[in-house]
Amino acid sequence: FGSSIPRVSFMVPSTLFAGMRFGWWVPLTVLSKSEFSMASGPVLRMVQTVYDPTDPLLLKESLGSPMEASAAPTTGALLVDSSVQFQELLGFGGAFTAAAAVNWRSMTTEDQERIVHMYFADPSEGGHGYTVGRVPMGSSDFTPSSYSFDNVSGDSNLTFFDKDVTHDEESGMLPLMRAAQETVHRRGERLKIFASPWTPPPWMKIPVNGKQSFDGSAQPVGLNQTHMRTWAKYFSAFIDAYRSRGVALWGVTPQNEPEFAAPWEACVYTPEYEAEFVREHLGPVLHEEQPGVMILGFDHNKDHVVDWATVLYGDDATKMYFDGIGVHWYGGLNTQHLNTTHFIAPDKFILATEACNCPGVIYRDQPQEWWSRAEKLSIDILEDIKWWTVGWVDWNLMVNAAGGPNHVGNNCDANIICDPQNTTGFGPLVVQASYYYMGHFSRFLPPGSRRISTTSTVQVEDQLVQSQVEEQKLYFIPCAKNLGSYWRYDQQNMSLSIESLPGLCAEFNSADGEAILMMPCDATSSAQAWTVANNGTAKIFTNSKSALCLTELQVGGQRVGLDPGVDANAGFAETCHASDPTSLGDGRNTQHQNFYVKGNFPDSFQLSTDSDDCMLPVGTGNVLFDAVAFQTPKGDISLVAMNLKETSLEFDIYDVAAQGGYGSLQLPPHSITTFMWPSSGGMFV
Repeated sequence: FGSSIPRVSFMVPSTLFAGMRFGWWVPLTVLSKSEFSMASGPVLRMVQTVYDPTDPLLLKESLGSPMEASAAPTTGALLVDSSVQFQELLGFGGAFTAAAAVNWRSMTTEDQERIVHMYFADPSEGGHGYTVGRVPMGSSDFTPSSYSFDNVSGDSNLTFFDKDVTHDEESGMLPLMRAAQETVHRRGERLKIFASPWTPPPWMKIPVNGKQSFDGSAQPVGLNQTHMRTWAKYFSAFIDAYRSRGVALWGVTPQNEPEFAAPWEACVYTPEYEAEFVREHLGPVLHEEQPGVMILGFDHNKDHVVDWATVLYGDDATKMYFDGIGVHWYGGLNTQHLNTTHFIAPDKFILATEACNCPGVIYRDQPQEWWSRAEKLSIDILEDIKWWTVGWVDWNLMVNAAGGPNHVGNNCDANIICDPQNTTGFGPLVVQASYYYMGHFSRFLPPGSRRISTTSTVQVEDQLVQSQVEEQKLYFIPCAKNLGSYWRYDQQNMSLSIESLPGLCAEFNSADGEAILMMPCDATSSAQAWTVANNGTAKIFTNSKSALCLTELQVGGQRVGLDPGVDANAGFAETCHASDPTSLGDGRNTQHQNFYVKGNFPDSFQLSTDSDDCMLPVGTGNVLFDAVAFQTPKGDISLVAMNLKETSLEFDIYDVAAQGGYGSLQLPPHSITTFMWPSSGGMFV
């Protein structure tokens, strides 16, 4: 980030940042109504987390000025209207994986209690107020080894099902859930835990190369159709077994990431196959044997959620068994898909069911990346709950110092790192920046809160930093006014550069053979030279070094630096074809080699497909500022705003119902603030 970070007027004690290694945080102050309101109007309460490489603010609370009566500002404001309401929140939480349990068990009794308190205690007592949890039904990659609860091949009656769910008891998963559940119950809430299988027992799966395995999956479907009813009964047996151990499950998903034949536990479904399984087997079994247990479909990335919702909600006989749909964060924000999904079935809910940063763990001795990981998760939370999700569930509640254990080495980060031997030097209980960001949502948007109308007239200037764009690959996303999507074509050098970063040019990467990277411009490089030919109203770009054409091509996300298991529309160099679109002949489709100019070629233009996707470097289309507001069950307003820019933002907050607001508020660079004030239910004067 920028080297100069403006400071706000209040400071966090330096002992707090040092104390993060102990994973502890003092309770937030609870203000009374008399403290929260003054004769001239309700006082604004603010909780802020601000980046600084050595002394960040972390959930720092302060009071602002009283609300002042005024007309609604026409620009530079966030206008909040509690009379216009949307979805109700279910809550926030994390996953009780075997990895989380093993790490929890490795800590001292005192630190075990601290971890449970930090996540599940009431915010007035210093906790995050979590009310939602997820648990794998059987092994996932975040287990020391693979396991199921019935390993006897052909046991269609589940005679040998482990009714004691021994693994989950002995690993600490169930003890951790019971401890969390007790903490949540003490404050009068229910901990809503849902179970997700990564794979059926291998004997229920279709063989791959003659072998049945926990890992991987046959395609296009992995579950043997003859075992569908047995698999549905397995769900019910698991729910019974958990209930007998003191954990009443709130819901299930039929399959974790059903589109991904992962190299760890996996089972692929098509939307139609999952619909059949739920309509004919899982739905009827659970309705009869486990009434009230929710079924959430899909449970994978938002890029394809519309396709799945269309099928799962496509007929009444199937739709009746689904209470909602689960989505993961790995494919990008995709807010337009969340919006479309909601309106396919407004009576069903959307829940964000998994997110984490990978690979490995980043510690605060790498402050920019440490903070950036927190920002990425948090903007996903903000955009998800702004676009119809009813909650957001993190992945592992905790991991070890390396980001595991994970039996295939797929290590990832978490809000809390358990390092009982202090191998990193940051203490036995390490609290990541993402924990504090998460608190801005879970602490101040309790279950039962309703999203309310939030209109922004804040002017946010886009900005690009060359060091963040250099060596990035190209992809296509829905066209918007992003700086990174505006190009300049140098007719003399035949180079394509981003208009606002003229020092970087699009270069064919011969080592990769397909990719196009943004590299420092070199007028002598044929790999950066592109001839342009007109094809009617479209343009075709041909690379001078490779004689390959610029192509929009669907690839796995990892090919352009995104997460594996997601699709991305990459900007690659491929063999030129006379027709458009056309097949490459290797199972992939060339979606486009004809591109349409939006703007003024050659000086300032976007390159668009006929489906209105525009080309830009990966990472340059990111949200830089946004906000969302909710009305809590007590009637108060909570507004969460994030600034991911390198500079501060100034804006007003205006409460439409109260006809008053708060002026000249500062949001520092790389910060998040939760603003709170009591709703007046009308004009406060």
